[in-house]
Amino acid sequence: MLRNLGHPSAAKLVELLEARGASKTVINVAKDYRCVPCLRYHKPNQASPAAMPTASTFNVVVEADVMWLKILEYPVLHVIDVATKYQAACVVHGERSQDLQKALQRTWFRQFGVPAELCTDEGRGWAADEMLGYFH
Repeated sequence: MLRNLGHPSAAKLVELLEARGASKTVINVAKDYRCVPCLRYHKPNQASPAAMPTASTFNVVVEADVMWLKILEYPVLHVIDVATKYQAACVVHGERSQDLQKALQRTWFRQFGVPAELCTDEGRGWAADEMLGYFH
């Protein structure tokens, strides 16, 4: 009977059994049912080590990263707005801070202004003091 349900919660199982006209005894057992493997492997409740940035307005949170396209053999800056998923990209000459600053200027800042928050990885060009001072 539980086949293809994708491991329902006890509440969903009770709802399903009630809809199918199961006896009160079966429903009461289902209410108290606890899956032994789930209990055994249950992770403790704790905060996630990292959270994805969220935004509901354009240009509040923007993510940027550099990727290498084999066909171009050049790095490409990829920028995406978290709220709208609008994306822009451009070829950059390298991954140094100066290269990234010029690319951000061309690709995003001129059209939309500097975002409230720019999320990047910890690549050398992004983490350099020169880049940190660029936004202040």
